[in-house]
Amino acid sequence: TGKHRFSQTEPEEKENISWSLSEDGTLTISGKGKLWKHWDGREAEIKKVIIGEGITSISVSAFRDNINLESVILPDSLVAIDSNAFLGCTALYSIELPDKLCQLDSGAFYDTGIYNTESNWENGGLYVDGCLVSAKATEGFSIAEGTGEKVGSCTQGRSTLKVTFAPCTVKAEIK
Repeated sequence: TGKHRFSQTEPEEKENISWSLSEDGTLTISGKGKLWKHWDGREAEIKKVIIGEGITSISVSAFRDNINLESVILPDSLVAIDSNAFLGCTALYSIELPDKLCQLDSGAFYDTGIYNTESNWENGGLYVDGCLVSAKATEGFSIAEGTGEKVGSCTQGRSTLKVTFAPCTVKAEIK
């Protein structure tokens, strides 16, 4: 269990978060605001994560390299997942994204079980819960029909694919 006081160089939001890690490997997180990584040195023990209502975003690399992480439950209050949030979580094969999610940064799911499963890719695009989260294609890319109304940006090499979904329009731009 942890509720920590952090140095002045770390964001104040860290103090609004508390967590507990059960013997079965379930990390339960509660609080408000942005979720920053709190559990350094305990990554190998974490198999399941339950993030409570009130958490609005997940910071860069928050769960990076948690190789035993198999399951994540995200709250409806979550609106943003920063880059590399789940990078290297090779046992994570599925996740349900909340409806209010409007920012999903590049690499959020890079090198996860989700990313490494061929059936999640369609014509060069990686789809999670109906949302485009990454793309390998840099030319001639088409967004799959029925893709959700969420926002994502994906990087492949020097090209960046920014995709914006709105109720009546879909815009994809390769730079």
